[in-house]
Amino acid sequence: MDGSPWGAPPGATDCVAEDIEIEKQYAFSTSLLSLQLEGPIIPGSDPPCAHCKSKRIKCICESVQLVGNTPGYGAPELEEVVQRLEERRNFLSFIPIDEWKRHTAKTDVLKKVIPTIKQKVRDREGHAPELLINSWTKFYEILAKTPIVKPRLQHLLHQQQQQQQKQPRVFKSIHLCECPGGFVAATNHYVKTEARGVFFSWRAASLNPYFEGCSPLEVLDDDELYRHSERRWISSPDGSGNICKKENIEFLWKQLTRQAHPSVPPFGLADLVTADGSFDVQHDPAKQEELVVPLVYAELVAILGLVQLHGSAVIKAYSLHSHHSVSLLAILSMCFERVAVVKPLMSRSGNSEVYLLGLGFRGIRSPLLRALSSAVDSFSLEKAIIPREWIPDAFLAECRKCAEFFTQLQAEHVELSIERYKSITSHELWQLSLQREQTAAEFIESNHIKPIRFEDRLVPDKDFVKEWEANGYTNSTRKGSRERVQGVLADRIRFREVYMQLQQQREQKWQQHGGCSRALCLLTSQAGIDALLRCTYTPFEEAKTMSEDGGDGELPGAIAISEFYSIDGKEDNQEAATQEAEATATWLCLYPEEPQQQQQQQQQQSAPDVASFLTTFTARARQGWSEQQQQQQQQQQQHRATWVPSAAAVAWRDEMLQGLQRGEYNARPSCWLYPLRPLVPYTVQISRFADDRLMTVVGQLRHLLPFLVPISIADFLLLEGRPSALGEKLGGQELPPSSSIDLLFALKQLEATPGGPSVVFSPGSSRRGPAGPPEKDFPAIWRKKYPVCVEISSWGAPLALPLQLMLRRHGCSCFVVLNLPLQQQQQQQQQQEHRKQPVTREVLEAAIPKAGPLLGVQEIDVLSAFARGETADYIKRQVQEKVLSKLPGDGASLVSLDITGVQHWRREETAQMEEEEKNNFEKGGKKRRQRGLVVQVHEEIAQAEIEAGLLLLAQIFQGLLLLAPGGDLLLRVHSSYTRYTASLLLLLSLCFGSSCLYRPPSVACWSGEGFFLGRSKRKNETGLVLQLLGTAWGLLAAKHKAEKASPAHAKPHRLGGEPSSSSSSSSSNQFRFKVGADFVDWGGLTAHWALQQCIKAKLWILSYNDSLLRQQKKELTERLEALIAASRAAAAAQGPRVGAPAGAPAGAPGGAPAPGKCPGSTSGAPLLPKARAAAAAALRCLSQQDRRKQVAVFLKSQGILDLAVRKDSPYHQCLPSSETKEEINEISEWGSIPLDSVDTLALLAGALPSLSVQAAAAEEIWMSA
Repeated sequence: MDGSPWGAPPGATDCVAEDIEIEKQYAFSTSLLSLQLEGPIIPGSDPPCAHCKSKRIKCICESVQLVGNTPGYGAPELEEVVQRLEERRNFLSFIPIDEWKRHTAKTDVLKKVIPTIKQKVRDREGHAPELLINSWTKFYEILAKTPIVKPRLQHLLHQQQQQQQKQPRVFKSIHLCECPGGFVAATNHYVKTEARGVFFSWRAASLNPYFEGCSPLEVLDDDELYRHSERRWISSPDGSGNICKKENIEFLWKQLTRQAHPSVPPFGLADLVTADGSFDVQHDPAKQEELVVPLVYAELVAILGLVQLHGSAVIKAYSLHSHHSVSLLAILSMCFERVAVVKPLMSRSGNSEVYLLGLGFRGIRSPLLRALSSAVDSFSLEKAIIPREWIPDAFLAECRKCAEFFTQLQAEHVELSIERYKSITSHELWQLSLQREQTAAEFIESNHIKPIRFEDRLVPDKDFVKEWEANGYTNSTRKGSRERVQGVLADRIRFREVYMQLQQQREQKWQQHGGCSRALCLLTSQAGIDALLRCTYTPFEEAKTMSEDGGDGELPGAIAISEFYSIDGKEDNQEAATQEAEATATWLCLYPEEPQQQQQQQQQQSAPDVASFLTTFTARARQGWSEQQQQQQQQQQQHRATWVPSAAAVAWRDEMLQGLQRGEYNARPSCWLYPLRPLVPYTVQISRFADDRLMTVVGQLRHLLPFLVPISIADFLLLEGRPSALGEKLGGQELPPSSSIDLLFALKQLEATPGGPSVVFSPGSSRRGPAGPPEKDFPAIWRKKYPVCVEISSWGAPLALPLQLMLRRHGCSCFVVLNLPLQQQQQQQQQQEHRKQPVTREVLEAAIPKAGPLLGVQEIDVLSAFARGETADYIKRQVQEKVLSKLPGDGASLVSLDITGVQHWRREETAQMEEEEKNNFEKGGKKRRQRGLVVQVHEEIAQAEIEAGLLLLAQIFQGLLLLAPGGDLLLRVHSSYTRYTASLLLLLSLCFGSSCLYRPPSVACWSGEGFFLGRSKRKNETGLVLQLLGTAWGLLAAKHKAEKASPAHAKPHRLGGEPSSSSSSSSSNQFRFKVGADFVDWGGLTAHWALQQCIKAKLWILSYNDSLLRQQKKELTERLEALIAASRAAAAAQGPRVGAPAGAPAGAPGGAPAPGKCPGSTSGAPLLPKARAAAAAALRCLSQQDRRKQVAVFLKSQGILDLAVRKDSPYHQCLPSSETKEEINEISEWGSIPLDSVDTLALLAGALPSLSVQAAAAEEIWMSA
């Protein structure tokens, strides 16, 4: 066979249909239409059922039970041609896939088809056909050269000419597995070209590109059409869109063919149903048919319930070698008048892709359809779908002949490509270039491709068209498709194995720990060394082999997923990476700054404050006037540039506000709010608001780490603040809990310029950078700006309320609202049993003596209210009666929300820890705190976020009610990877003039926590948002009420879900907690509006999450390498291994065996001091004094030290003397005048009034002085 795509294959004349003009085709002559109704092949039931007997039809109700339950069978007739193809494929296995793609692109004669169509087929406004991609050209050829839609369109046109039908003439199509949308775009273009006046109506279904539980190896990232037409896409009860489940197929049938709402008619059955499903099989291309056939079968079953009589079906399949493909063709032949298999020109000749055509649907018996749908969930490669006895020999022979025909074509093309890969001349390349031009022109002419009017497009939006044409290389909002693993076949196989193994281990851990992920614990240095020397945690032991090569051609025992991805480009700049690892702030401005707000800020900056003047003056003396002037000008330029919202932000803001004003979310069905089942954290694999590759890499690192040891400043803050966090009263010499330090950073960030760079101290840098802007008198600013504050928290400890802990120390008044989760309520009951006082006004006042007034403490139990089915009006009344009525004015000027108190840990471990502490207290005479454990987080990065979903909605609703117009808001969240959380944050950003996602440098990267900062609340927009939040709460409450009334609700569930032996366990039982006798869902609301209309704004969250994930990847990698180095150093110091340690539970911190035992030693061998010393040296463990020094220097450099602790604290005293002396020298000398007293500064200010200072801020200071 020559290289021409138009060459007719030999032996094709006896299987060609005259009305099918595609060159590569096979039309079946044998029909199985009569099998359902008559004949002895499918035996009838004896006696027949009453229904079939009344209809006087053949009863097959018992025979169909054999569907999917009979043994499979082989195809010895195809062995020769299949072996020939496999020999050629084996040669390709040793060629890197990117290199092979470059070769095939160079020799592809179809390369210019799409560019030529874009150039020559344009409408009056100069636009090319919509969504013109490879799938568009393939299906357009099928539409133009086969009778799948021509007869129906001709019938509709005839009715239009005869005027026999007053109803609109509508052509309906349904497209399964449709993303990115090439088939529906091609259908629309063909109908508008060949049948003008016929209305085209369509629906589609596909794997949801936004569903977090979809695998990145299967779901397509292309969402260009999906996000602009989401109302037309049918999902599934779990939101995944996975059609390979019987439940989801029946849901699809119900949504399209039954009337769900009285005011909305059903879509109905379709004239054309297509299925273009597939997924990446680069890890095993030889078994593509076996891997994809379950999906193809599910598509066929769905089609049989969606296509109307005399309609058509198109299904993509592969190879047709197996008995499953024979069953697919047999089912089509039993239900359609004609069956054909075609391979369009634009379908690459080197792949095994073919399209099955079913022409003229004649119907299907209900018992057979029920049996086919039941076999979807129990599909097995070893079992035949249709029993071999039901298939006539003549039809089976045609199936073998068809498979051989297309396999022969594929083998010949692969052989030709290999020959050209080995050697190709310049003359042959020149001939191919000429052939490309000819092929493109012939393709347009033979398929009669013409332009359509702009208003006839699927999305007649000029902005959409401009964006598509500007980024025509991708159909994804990421401006680039997901990265596929390259390399040779062995690399792709190994990546697949590592990835799937990680997902299986995640599920196993979840089940082993009773419906919860493993606790990733931060231990003290001493406890960490002990745990490391006794560690038998299996994933950590495997991680030690990652840097070791396999011997004798074997692969290493473990491979890091990061080795397969190219995600290290941004870490080359070490200085930038170090600075980025300390803090992350991403601002979003949706409204221009109002003149009144600008005036207030200028008044605050120019306020005649002597302390601020002296601080500013000394900072200038330290830095130098010229350098300070340049920095201030740069900040002013950044302020002016970032304070004006971008055009994209304005467009999104206006669209959102218009939808809120019209109340579009109240419509049913609604694409704004759609209740779904709660996510199970171990199933989270992708996020529309983060890089999936980074999520996978970080997830593997968290899986490999047995525990954490303190090595960073954030760890030291947690360690140093732990004593005060466990106490009930803040001592004068103690460092406040780390959450209080985090809050101080967040409050300072609220005063920063949006978008301005943050000057962050780097502990590893010995060189001092340029001095930052002049320090403000933050206590004075806070007292003036936030006279009344409200803190809404899910924590129930006195010192776990950072807002009242910090701001009351500086003179602000505060009101505390508690939304305690179930665990905190149980802990309070236990505390009362142990004679501990609950959190009351008196307890909080005693915790911070000599502080600002505490206006009150109230508890609003939103979870119990939700369990009772209370609506948002109940919460509103509670807030007004208990809190708002006791606040002066219109509300609080600052509201702080904190949902991070929600933690689900194993009850067995908690009970055991409490029992051990109780025993230690009784034996030792005094309570001994649990040693070693500092803090713990979930190994699954999205678990805490998912668990806190309901409280997040409730706290945002309460916070907006309590916040006064123009006030600021702080919201501490676990993370923002799911659509639920990201949607709420995007909606919340509409309520403020500017918003920021911020991770302070004091927050540990591995925790994933951060802040949403909202500045200057807007009253009108907040009212609209509150209405939507109330509707969302009502939907969740109604869903819970319906589940509560269902019989399945009577089954008890464990906290966090019940462990299951099957991976297909229902996720509806996950994340329930018990309030009284009721189980309450933690969430389950998906806000689709954030995906459809907030695409531009979502990049705000995406950039923040990607930056945070990069920091986690870098830090967790360093921690894992440090633990591995310490383990090896300890092993070398300990001596040779004598025996293997016994296994330990995977969930134990560090997987430690009995105390006193050493890994690699016999059961009675003690831990040697040399091993401890070697491990400590490798981990660079610091003493408490050294940790305090680093904490003090860090807080001092950030301007936080004086705000957090008293000046007589040990942290002030442990500042390095050399640094103190250096600072004194810098501050005390300016020119030849010593600056060592207030009098000298005042004299200098009055003696030098003519200093050349051009910065506006400097002039204001001189005027104030």
